[in-house]
Amino acid sequence: MVYSQFDEIPLFNWFKLIDKGDAKYLFKDKPVKVDVMTIWMGLQDQYFDMMGISDEFTRIWKIKGAIMIDRIDMALTGNLFLNNRIRIKERELKGFQIDTKPQRNKEMAQVAKYQNVSFI
Repeated sequence: MVYSQFDEIPLFNWFKLIDKGDAKYLFKDKPVKVDVMTIWMGLQDQYFDMMGISDEFTRIWKIKGAIMIDRIDMALTGNLFLNNRIRIKERELKGFQIDTKPQRNKEMAQVAKYQNVSFI
């Protein structure tokens, strides 16, 4: 089974999915064959509807999504040349990096409120 609704994905999984770009956090238990891109886009849309977005955040989000997709493709195909593309995108992403700790805490509080859970 896979988390396809934003209000059902655990906070831990959501933030690991964003930070690590690892699709394994989309799955409730054992990974199954699904269209990860469609699920990711659906969760993303639900998140954007809830949080609202800036142009810079949209660019960061697209880069992180592209990195995740390239990692999945590399795992499925064994094409190690994708690793170069991943590194380039990661360098591009570092250009946007700022101190995200205060933003992350605010974001966690907003997501927890939306999901009607407490993370404290």
